[in-house]
Amino acid sequence: MVSPKFFYRLDCFNMPYKLPIRLFLAFSVFFCLISCHSRIYGPPPPTIAESLQYGESLYHNQEYRKAKSVFLNLVKRSPDNADAHYWLGTIHTRQAAFAKGVEAFQKVVAIDPTYAKAFYNLGAIYATVDSMYSVEKASHYFNRYLALDDNPPYKEKIVNWLDKNDALSEQAPAGENQQAAIFEKVDGLIEKKAFKKAGRILKDYLKSHPDSGVAHYKLGIVRINQDLLVDGRNELLKAILKKPDFSKAYYNLGVIYSKPGETYNPTKAAFFFRKHLSLEPESPHKNKILDFLNDDASPES
Repeated sequence: MVSPKFFYRLDCFNMPYKLPIRLFLAFSVFFCLISCHSRIYGPPPPTIAESLQYGESLYHNQEYRKAKSVFLNLVKRSPDNADAHYWLGTIHTRQAAFAKGVEAFQKVVAIDPTYAKAFYNLGAIYATVDSMYSVEKASHYFNRYLALDDNPPYKEKIVNWLDKNDALSEQAPAGENQQAAIFEKVDGLIEKKAFKKAGRILKDYLKSHPDSGVAHYKLGIVRINQDLLVDGRNELLKAILKKPDFSKAYYNLGVIYSKPGETYNPTKAAFFFRKHLSLEPESPHKNKILDFLNDDASPES
């Protein structure tokens, strides 16, 4: 049974001179509730931006294990956050977990196809890691990286690697001047004696433009310069079939048939040289043509 004194004590708080005590008790209860809430629920979680910033600071301080934990939690909270996946991939790569690094960077470019640094890192892994080495994959990612920026970091280094591995992008430029742009590029490669690359571009072009006499002609020149005279002859024959007034094609066919070897045929050489002169009477090769049997003419590009 509750003692009457208890009610007396409660009732006495209603007296005016007990107001400070009542305020003290009210604030005590309030702060007690706040304290209990904090202990039970803890502080509010950091925002995505705060977590990213914290993880990056840990990474730059070389606290990779802690940074990795931060980014792993972050990709769980925000699976479509490209930055979180990028930093996670960077840590995996630094820890030599290259397969996991590739997986993370691939998620980055799937989320954001313009994330240039991820393309670069993918290319770098496939170009430098022995266990994952792939010229095809490295060149694919490096070319995607270069396509995103006209003058990106490491451009010279990447272009040198691609050129060394014969892997520069051969994707045809779009637009009305596509053919002219392709032929200009091929002419530049022929001048640089990059015949293999020029030949591949022309073969790809001919798949969609089989009736291009110019493309067949240029491919013929490439094959001649590679000492593939039979292949060169066949392409030049296709060129004059598509373009019967192609003067330079007739000249180069004459050159092929005038060279000693399996294609040597002075009768055919004379026929094609005469055809060339009929189309171009003031040909710069006129003197060579008149004495072609004793002259080793070189192909004109």
